[in-house]
Amino acid sequence: MATVTIYTRVGNQPAQRVTQPIDHPAGKFVLRYKTQWKTLECRTWNEALQAQLQFQIDLLGGEPAPPPPTPKLPSPQEYLLANLDSKVVGRTPLDKAIDTYLANQATKSGKTSAAYNFTMQQFFASATENGLRPRLVEAINRQDMVNFIGFLRATGVGNRTVHNRLSEIGAFLRASGVTGVTELIKSVQVKFVEKKVRAYREDELAAMFRVADPEEHILFSFFLATGAREQEVMYATWRQVDFVDCIFVIDGNRSKDKESKEIPIPPTLVARLKERMLRSTGDLIFPAANGGPDGHMLRKVQALGKRAGIRGTVGLHIFRKTFATRLHRDGIDARSIQAMLGHADLATTLAYLEGESARSEKLRDAVKRSFGVFA
Repeated sequence: MATVTIYTRVGNQPAQRVTQPIDHPAGKFVLRYKTQWKTLECRTWNEALQAQLQFQIDLLGGEPAPPPPTPKLPSPQEYLLANLDSKVVGRTPLDKAIDTYLANQATKSGKTSAAYNFTMQQFFASATENGLRPRLVEAINRQDMVNFIGFLRATGVGNRTVHNRLSEIGAFLRASGVTGVTELIKSVQVKFVEKKVRAYREDELAAMFRVADPEEHILFSFFLATGAREQEVMYATWRQVDFVDCIFVIDGNRSKDKESKEIPIPPTLVARLKERMLRSTGDLIFPAANGGPDGHMLRKVQALGKRAGIRGTVGLHIFRKTFATRLHRDGIDARSIQAMLGHADLATTLAYLEGESARSEKLRDAVKRSFGVFA
């Protein structure tokens, strides 16, 4: 599958990966696929997304991507013909419904909002005929879902991505007042094997921190002790650290769920952060060499895992699951962990928690305490 990433480059400086939507960058948008680079002349985020999609299709040898749809309301005759086969109660053109939905989603993080915007663009392009017939949102049917899946397949995405984007369209249709959405999505939803994110084992953590240099040690100690997302660490500032009460405050503006959170951190880490702050010359806690946000944290932890001899996947998000699992095993309730992780749904948090092995001493002791008296 072709994976194309959007960067920006100013002059001869190294390209920086784009982590949130940006219009009119200081330099130029650049696309990267493995060792290939392609400089774009566009200036807006939507144009860059369209170029990214086209580049992906070109790499796969597929058909050219459709041009960005230009909403155009149909004439009364076209409107009638377009919906003769549907029992339509409402009269909301699809493009207008999408505009309303995206406006309501604008409160979410920039990355999430951009993802919704991209999915809606793809759905609109697949649900119109040559961009000339904006359908009514109430008239969307199973064939529209099948067309959308075909559109996504042409871009080379896998089953999981198709599944997720169909779910996003389902949320959009429900928000737009369409009925029978659950059955509609179920009728076309694709299956995929859920990728399970594990927690780091005790020996893996010990191995990584044993070979880590001082910079890696404090960075990944911070990931482990806060359970923060990559973006939240990239943009973390000294103002977010309460050195008196040992609290890290995650700013809602940088959080995926747009909610501010307070996470207690160990005094030992606070002391190390205080020493680091005294040597710091900028606002960011973990800046890149140029002083800006560090977009290479994933690459750093993967290199560390390789040096430590870790077999299997090594990533930043695994620290987040490790954070949740270790707190849960130490007796912290799931609701408290949910608040610190910023999950809207408790079920999402529960999926992060690894249970005790049936052979673990902790579980054996608990069984003895709970049921030994009855034996």
